[in-house]
Amino acid sequence: MTSFQDIAVSTERNVLRITLARPPLNILGLSMLTEIRRALEEGAKDPSLRAVLFAAEGRMFSAGTDVRDHLPPTLERMLESFHAIFKTLDAIGLPAIAKVDGAALGGGCELACFCDWVFATPKSSFGFPEIKLGVYPPAAAAFLTPLVGARLAADLILTGRTVMPDEAAARGLITKVSATLVIDDDIEKVLTRLREMSPDALRAARRALRQAAGRPPQEALDHAETLYKTELPKSPDMEEGLMAFLEKRAPRWRS
Repeated sequence: MTSFQDIAVSTERNVLRITLARPPLNILGLSMLTEIRRALEEGAKDPSLRAVLFAAEGRMFSAGTDVRDHLPPTLERMLESFHAIFKTLDAIGLPAIAKVDGAALGGGCELACFCDWVFATPKSSFGFPEIKLGVYPPAAAAFLTPLVGARLAADLILTGRTVMPDEAAARGLITKVSATLVIDDDIEKVLTRLREMSPDALRAARRALRQAAGRPPQEALDHAETLYKTELPKSPDMEEGLMAFLEKRAPRWRS
């Protein structure tokens, strides 16, 4: 895999691990954004992967994108590079987990909360302070309402307030508040379950979930049905999983 300067990347036990490695703030500069996208694209070529895990070095997850990149002439490049990460995550279909130990603000909060699971320690915090700078978080504006509801999305984006992990968990912004000593164990429990599943089925199911979000119910159902009929039959895991159930044995996945 390509060498990286701003992130640490490894593949361990069917998990692509991407660690933000520019402490203490882990600013999502243009170089780091490009590296994250490249790591996702290269890592996803491994058909055996079950998930991608985001973590960070230092005392906070990320303070977000570089404020200077919100100004011309880098504004368009920054938005394109940052949003390419979300588009790539959706395209590759890998379930995503964020481990947050410290503040996740602005783009850092967008990156963490876009994941399917967010585990956070008690010293973590979450917020979108962009409105205080005269701007707003485009990615959060796009995905936050289906995630937490219109009221909380408006509250967070329009006031820029920071929420502590207990409120974030209670209102659906994150998955769980985990004690510092057990957060890795809590994440590993999810990964253990994912490793038992077909990698092809996981990717297809995640695409169905993401692409159905926000669509009218009938349109969402039609779209999920289309993906089911076109994606799953491409993999031998579909027949293997069904036959294994009928034959009362454990499935033998392709990867």
